[in-house]
Amino acid sequence: MKEGKKKRKEDTLKEGETETGNGDMTQEGTGKRKEDTRKEWSRRSESGKQLQAKLADGWSKKVAQLARVSPSGASSTGAREWGRRSGSLPGNRARDEPLGSPSFSVYTFGKLFITRLFLFSLEPAVMENLEVNLSSLAVISRHVDKSHNQISQYLSKQIWSQQDRQSILECLAQLLLEKDYTLLIARHVRPLILDLLERNAERVQAGGRINHDLHERLCVALSRLLGISPDAQAFAARYFSSTPPVFQRLFFTSEQSSAVQYGPRRMKLRELMAATLRFLQSDCAKFRRLWDWSPCVSQLFTSDVMVRWSTAQCLALVCHMTDNQKAIFLRKVLTNDEILHMKIKALEESQQMEAEKAMVLTNKRSVMWHQEVAQKFTRGQVVSEDLSQNVVAVCGVVLPRMVPRQADQVKPTNLVLVESTCQNLRRLALAVASHKPVLLEGPIGCGKTALVEFMAAITGHMKAADILKVQLGDQTDSKMLLGMYRCTDIPGKFLWQPGTLTQAVSKGLWILLEDIDHAPLDVISVLLPLMENKKLIIPGREDCIDVAFGFQFFATRRMYCSGGNWHKPQNSHAALLDKYWTKLQMGNMTQVEMKKVLVHKYPMLTVVSDRLLDIYCQLTGERHSELDTNTMQTSTEQQDKPDDKITSLEGRALSMRDLLKWCERISENFDISSSATAQRVFLEALDCFSAMLSLPASRLRIAEIIGSKLNISKEKAQHFCQLYQPAISLTELQAAVGRATLARRQPEAVQLTVQTSNQTFALTRPSAVLLEQLAVCVAKGEPVLLVGETGTGKTSTVQHLATITGHKLRVVNMNQQSDTADLLGGYKPVDHRQILLPLREAFEELFSQTYSRKQNLTFLGHVQTCFWEKRWQDLLRLMDHVCKSALAKELQERPEDSSMLQQWEALASKLSQTQQQIRVCETAMVFAFVEGSLAQAVKKGHWILMDEINLAAAETLECLSGLLEGSAGSLVLLDRGDTEPLVRHPDFRIFACMNPATDVGKRNLPLGLRNRFTELYVHELENEGCLRILVSDYLKCLNPQKSVISGIISFYLAARKEASSHLVDGTGHRPHYSLRTLCRALSYAAANPCHCVQRSLYEPINKLHQAGAYVWRSRRNGGAKGEMEPTLDPSYILTASVKLNLRDLARVVSAGTHPVLIQGETSVGKTSLIRWLALTTGNQCVRINNHEHTDIQEYIGCYSSDDRGKLVFKEGMSDLF
Repeated sequence: MKEGKKKRKEDTLKEGETETGNGDMTQEGTGKRKEDTRKEWSRRSESGKQLQAKLADGWSKKVAQLARVSPSGASSTGAREWGRRSGSLPGNRARDEPLGSPSFSVYTFGKLFITRLFLFSLEPAVMENLEVNLSSLAVISRHVDKSHNQISQYLSKQIWSQQDRQSILECLAQLLLEKDYTLLIARHVRPLILDLLERNAERVQAGGRINHDLHERLCVALSRLLGISPDAQAFAARYFSSTPPVFQRLFFTSEQSSAVQYGPRRMKLRELMAATLRFLQSDCAKFRRLWDWSPCVSQLFTSDVMVRWSTAQCLALVCHMTDNQKAIFLRKVLTNDEILHMKIKALEESQQMEAEKAMVLTNKRSVMWHQEVAQKFTRGQVVSEDLSQNVVAVCGVVLPRMVPRQADQVKPTNLVLVESTCQNLRRLALAVASHKPVLLEGPIGCGKTALVEFMAAITGHMKAADILKVQLGDQTDSKMLLGMYRCTDIPGKFLWQPGTLTQAVSKGLWILLEDIDHAPLDVISVLLPLMENKKLIIPGREDCIDVAFGFQFFATRRMYCSGGNWHKPQNSHAALLDKYWTKLQMGNMTQVEMKKVLVHKYPMLTVVSDRLLDIYCQLTGERHSELDTNTMQTSTEQQDKPDDKITSLEGRALSMRDLLKWCERISENFDISSSATAQRVFLEALDCFSAMLSLPASRLRIAEIIGSKLNISKEKAQHFCQLYQPAISLTELQAAVGRATLARRQPEAVQLTVQTSNQTFALTRPSAVLLEQLAVCVAKGEPVLLVGETGTGKTSTVQHLATITGHKLRVVNMNQQSDTADLLGGYKPVDHRQILLPLREAFEELFSQTYSRKQNLTFLGHVQTCFWEKRWQDLLRLMDHVCKSALAKELQERPEDSSMLQQWEALASKLSQTQQQIRVCETAMVFAFVEGSLAQAVKKGHWILMDEINLAAAETLECLSGLLEGSAGSLVLLDRGDTEPLVRHPDFRIFACMNPATDVGKRNLPLGLRNRFTELYVHELENEGCLRILVSDYLKCLNPQKSVISGIISFYLAARKEASSHLVDGTGHRPHYSLRTLCRALSYAAANPCHCVQRSLYEPINKLHQAGAYVWRSRRNGGAKGEMEPTLDPSYILTASVKLNLRDLARVVSAGTHPVLIQGETSVGKTSLIRWLALTTGNQCVRINNHEHTDIQEYIGCYSSDDRGKLVFKEGMSDLF
């Protein structure tokens, strides 16, 4: 075999001794060459068969050996699965045919060997040290000529310094460029190929100029690595984006060519054209468009047969020739003997490359990674810091890295690399290196998203614009991924806004689709051609976007536990994509690994880490086997004890996220010697693990479990669950609520206190506990989800906390029709004032920084006058004149200060755009992007409360996924065309409220969002002691006796009891009495004293029909008296039943702003009763007839054309109020 290889090498060298030759052939010479060609073909064919037989025999023994070593179960299945997904080797015959079958070729042996090798590459590894096998370096040193051998001097050293390691890598990089040693280097240091290529690329472009000699040598070496390493394919795409083509010398004139300095071993043209052909064969579509092929036409007439053959093959691929056209073209360029000779040579080279590929991938002496701490001096090891700045090592896999600017350098995600995490990270890195779409599967909270974020951070995708995240749901529209047309600031002009997927594909970004199993069918239909053909098709635009370099596709799918096993969701449309994914299954960490995570993230909890983990494992009912880190099953013993498993907590599941949240809370000021520490740890555990439960018995049970581990007695645990009440104190600067202390915003706190001084908040024990829980979440920056029945005080508690801390609270009521534009914003019609107001404010602020404000008070007053008098053209001229003067001043006086100059230039650009808007606004309606309440709250640091959040559609809530990922999460306004997220204010907090899904029309929040909240359940207030405090606080002005308070409580509890069994309202349904009903009645009683406590209480409490006299009297607050002159309608007949109804209606109307619902049969006089009461009290009555087609625009108004055909906003009925 060695002799055959040596003979072929000598023949090749003889054929390549000259680049030129005699191209003219006689008839006799042609016949002689035909005979020689036949003999040569016979000899080489027989030699090829012998080579194939020997290789097959040697590989079959190696495969049999690996089959005995590797596991026969899951591992072999994983190897076959990897072989099907890898994509680099077509066909699957190796797993279906026996070793002795005729179709089991050398190529098939190589493929099976690659799959077996993959099993050994999944050993645990860390990111610090890369061990270079000294025997591999010795082999390289023996094969290299003495003139190029610089490695031998380092083999005798016992210690390698950092300079030695750099020198070794530089030597290997230089040897990689030598055509005789390229495959030798790749065989023995395969994981370092990308680093060596990057080093050579830096040498090629050193000094800002292209070194053409090194460039050609690198191109030839790179072309030989294309079929061996996927890293070489990705590197080629990056490298040629900024460098000339392989055949750059063909573009040079004689003068230019003489100016280029080549080394002593200049690459021959036949080698360059052969390398060009290899690049075209690897990615024809890319290189066809990338290079100018016109200079290659002249090489069809050269005397070198190999150059003509390679050039003809390249031009055939570039011109999309069919097989017939290609055959005709080759016969015009080459003779039949030359074509046959070159086909034999090409076949022989192909077999050699396949054999070399198998030898490269099966070399056990290649570099390996080990779990050792990085040291400054090593031997046989290369540290991560020794690698090129353009690459990064991820658990033994070298990946390309986006080199960030100094200002953009961000610390990677704080991910603890335990054993299972390293395994998952290595598998993910292998998939990223092969540019395959990755599907991460696992239970909730196992770290799927965190793993992708960590990979993105260490590979340089640090900005939010470099990795896009999309939360999928049942109602997700494919337009959000593909894009849509949006209106612009210029009326009548629409702009195509690419979606997140389109941006990622076209710009080469990373994209992560969360919960792919929830995606609807139209989204799956968009992803199918992308994953199958690497092309994104946009319907309606006739666009077919090819995947740009750098694009990486990730998706997550949640696994569910059933019967002790983990299963993927059934009946999901995402099953259509299963065959295209590279799947990465993730499991829960073992208890040992979780301990490593806690000790690493919270060193102060090292002493109690075992106890904390014991509590968590007992609450989740998991034993966390230490033997199998990726197990997706629970033991039979766990299945036999369902009482210990409390994983599913009424629509929510405990996960690692809750454990880390608990540790984050207790790690602050942790003192194990303090007696109060155990109490604080216990209270934080109750908030994290039991506060979401609705049943008090379940809460108490979990409290006893936690208390037993913290040496807290059952009596004390019961006290904290049922009797504990935190202390609340307010000072001028701080608000201390139990174990949390919040700073008060002084100016706003004073203002809010004045505005809300008439609101009553009773500090009962449940409300004080809830207030403390909310304060702790606010202090830690955690999003809060309040769950409870209607009227239990969820919204009022958040409002009270915002009031005492001085924060502005925005309340958004969500419903089924809520849209993303309501939260984030959208383009809406605006008038001149709305356009010019922000421009004028920006102008005045910048004017004050540049000029003296005191000396220009007259000018600024003139600006304000023009604005308030709506003299828009004069206002624009004033600002434009000052803007031009300021630009000239900045250029002359402070040319080095670019910040102020940039601000004036930005203002001038905005001013020019506004002038165009104002001109068009005279004839058409102007649209501008108006930020929604959520976007404004994020920017300004307000608090936002999303009430009834579970009623909103899933696609509406997708925008929250970024905000819920820690305190650094933010929003990206894609509809406005933004690519950068909004700057999140540190004071921003998000709250959400929902009713439990226990009735028709109510549904649960998506599990992916729900688990990111800190969930708190708000119970009904039924304790008599707490109700006594509440009644006393609301009736302070009446000074009621204890017997009166007791009577109110007894009546309230009796009414609630009777409402659930006997009482009915006007429609025959059971009335709903809650804490809101009681507080409303008490507020009315306190605000409307009737000189008698019993009468004051009777008026609001009497809700059902009771006998009594009709009394209509004017109230002190005059709430019922209108602005019109009261009149009596003589045609309206006041019967006894009408008077009774009028009495009840008048009592409610006089209370103030409470809404009234009148129920009754048709034509019983409901509308006429209200009209008569309005006419009698001097109020205007506006009637809206609701039906199934009633639109909200009838209430709030809409845009419609006026008499001149201009679009104007017409107010709805609600504006009359």
